[in-house]
Amino acid sequence: MIKQAQKKQTGDKDITIHYSYRIITKSGNVKWIEQYSKTITFEGKNADLITLIDITERKRAEEDKERLFKAVEIAKEAVSIQSADLITVYANDAMEKLFGYKKRELIGKHVSILDTDVTSESTVRQIVEDIEKHGYWEGEVHNKRKDGSEFITYASTTAIKGKDGKIIDFISTQHDIIERRRAEEELRDSREQLRNLAGHLQSVREEERTTIAREIHDELAQALTALKMDISWLGKRIPKDQKILREKTRAMTELTDTTIKTVKKISTELRPGLLDDLGLVAAIEWQAEEFQNRTGITCRIDVDPEDIMVGEKRSTTLFRIFQETLTNIARHAHATTVTVSLKEKDSSLELRVRDNGKGITKEQISDPQSFGLIGIRERVHPWKGEVKISGRPGKGTTVVVRIPVAN
Repeated sequence: MIKQAQKKQTGDKDITIHYSYRIITKSGNVKWIEQYSKTITFEGKNADLITLIDITERKRAEEDKERLFKAVEIAKEAVSIQSADLITVYANDAMEKLFGYKKRELIGKHVSILDTDVTSESTVRQIVEDIEKHGYWEGEVHNKRKDGSEFITYASTTAIKGKDGKIIDFISTQHDIIERRRAEEELRDSREQLRNLAGHLQSVREEERTTIAREIHDELAQALTALKMDISWLGKRIPKDQKILREKTRAMTELTDTTIKTVKKISTELRPGLLDDLGLVAAIEWQAEEFQNRTGITCRIDVDPEDIMVGEKRSTTLFRIFQETLTNIARHAHATTVTVSLKEKDSSLELRVRDNGKGITKEQISDPQSFGLIGIRERVHPWKGEVKISGRPGKGTTVVVRIPVAN
């Protein structure tokens, strides 16, 4: 039994003794009892008048309140309580650290010393309206420290209402989001720098491929053609009875022809001459035909209008996206038919490629290892275009790319 005794003397004889103690009932429950013992004189004799009051609920409430305040005191978030007229009546340690004021400097002061927003009556009115409507308010708040420096916190405010429904107090929690904002800005800048770098590398790579393709076509192919002509000239001058030499020259001619075809193929894969000479539509039609011949997958093309004209860089972007899409179909789709649509509408150029394969899944679309899809999205980004990829199991995959057309 825990006793807390207080004695109070009334007059010369009557004495009241106050005890608070804890008991365990027969059922095993713990209860707190408040006992008042008073010695009185009745008919010339002393008697004890004892009053017992069950204060278990009050004691629990006090303990809960004490635990709550201890938790609030050590909380990392700044916690404060304001009266209905926005006068601070409580602040925890985190408030001191966040705003640079001592608690005694905050208590009794209007919150306007902290918050640059609430000095506006319209802001206060809006916050109160939100609290009355939703029971709470939360959002970003511009604040100022004791030293005058400004910063931003994310605040959440809840109202405590009386029995009449009127607001008695506000309880607010706040945490600094400057560091988070700074980290978000740095992350955004880093992403933009990486995208710019990726775009630059793609541009440089495309220029290098174009240069190499032209060098191969103009220099190596022409040299091989001249070599073939020399071999042919030489073969015509070998006597007919020199069968071994004539057979050798014939084999050299065939090897030269094969090498010329290989060189042309490499040059075309690096940079199709059709793309530069005849434009995007011709290059896509050629690529679709090459894809069909190589894979056996039927490829149908619809172009509207047929004379679509688009700048060199946009043409390169759409052509490379088309190539990547066909590569993905050949590797993963198990399709038998591909339908290609290239249309100009609403000031945008739309490339739509649909296959009848097994269909791409949502997991595959969002897979960070799907570098082909990532490359498609990154190619479209500089043009402020959009990419939509969708698939249905057993129904195929559709890739839609839209790029604004330059004036």
